[in-house]
Amino acid sequence: MMREKPYYLELLQEVEDVHEAARASRGLPAIIIDSLAVWQNAPDESTFPIEVLVAYLYDCGKHFLPAAVLDALADARITLDKISRSENNENLRYYLSIVLDKYDDRYDYNSYTANQWIRLNEQENMDSLLQQRDATVTALLADIIRFERSSIQLGAWQLPSEVPDKQILTKREHLAYRALSGPCNRLIGTVPDIETGDKVPQQLFSLCAESPSAQALLLTIVPVYIIHDEYMFIRILQCFEVTFQLMAVYIEKATQHAEADELEESSSVIECAHAVLVESACLFSLLATLQPMSFATFRRFTEGASAIQSDNYKRFEAACGKPRSERLNSPAFESVPNVRDDLLMSRTPSLQDVARPATTERLMSDDNASVHLRRALLSLEEAHQRWKTTHLTLARRMIGDQTGTGYTAGTPYLASVLENRLFWRLHRPPDRGH
Repeated sequence: MMREKPYYLELLQEVEDVHEAARASRGLPAIIIDSLAVWQNAPDESTFPIEVLVAYLYDCGKHFLPAAVLDALADARITLDKISRSENNENLRYYLSIVLDKYDDRYDYNSYTANQWIRLNEQENMDSLLQQRDATVTALLADIIRFERSSIQLGAWQLPSEVPDKQILTKREHLAYRALSGPCNRLIGTVPDIETGDKVPQQLFSLCAESPSAQALLLTIVPVYIIHDEYMFIRILQCFEVTFQLMAVYIEKATQHAEADELEESSSVIECAHAVLVESACLFSLLATLQPMSFATFRRFTEGASAIQSDNYKRFEAACGKPRSERLNSPAFESVPNVRDDLLMSRTPSLQDVARPATTERLMSDDNASVHLRRALLSLEEAHQRWKTTHLTLARRMIGDQTGTGYTAGTPYLASVLENRLFWRLHRPPDRGH
């Protein structure tokens, strides 16, 4: 059953109340230290001062948490380890692990994007997986709408520095609304009217209220600084992450169909992956509204967290075609050791391994299913190349030739891998005499 007011909106109100109270008191640093000390006297996961912590993170950024606050949070984490291991306890411990990742010297892209929460349950069937992805993307984009709209109407109390002018904020709202039209339409068969004002985010949050990632929505933003644009930046990364996870599952399923000589079924699943990728490309229009100077400011504090570390993207790439040795031994895959180790140990074929024979040897017989499969593969390839080209163009606009935050060469690296193909064997002539 959907909640009338989702948990994250209730928590958001509590966080805002903390900000109001802090203005008339000794300030957030003192409030959180005092709150944690009181909590330590009677520790219980249900009474942890989460709203104070969230408020403080929005007020200073993770990179600038004082040592006293970090030490107090680390002590609280130790205390949590000693009490019951309920689901709420695990969620709170995970949140603290994100907040303390720099303190622990394990800060990376997966922690920055809170990927453990922004994930699909792959045990579900394909239709359910798409619904999960759509619900998560809808919640994330609805939160962008809420964030930008509240900055227009109420002034920015979350990440209050370098807030764009009203024209940019309004543009973001409309671009976010356009990006969620596909997912929202599949979920409920229609899209709420943006002109209804403040009710739009509430409608969308209610729609997604039972999604696990949506329940943790407010806790999946742990900014490094207080720059306004970082909020939207994290949300868009999260949208891409859940999208590439879904696409990886699609490609693995398409491979299973192709192995079973179910070529039409394989083609249909590949077309689903293609449709989701094309749809997600409109997120770049939203990302393009980032203010380059603002991006440059908060980007200085994200060193060590880069999309090159995205397990979901590399899993999708590897599912399409197992990378050649030079790619597998490049920074791209060395940055995702779990995926790389699985590839080195696995004997599971990639999609191109099972599809290439079907799309070369059988084309001579004018087999319709084989022609359909090859077209589906090449359409996905073309869409992916356009996606990478758009990414490169946007990166050049934002950072020029600066070094990437994942210790790569930045845009020169993106340019160097532009011609990497998902199905690189399909672009070679068929083997002869085998």
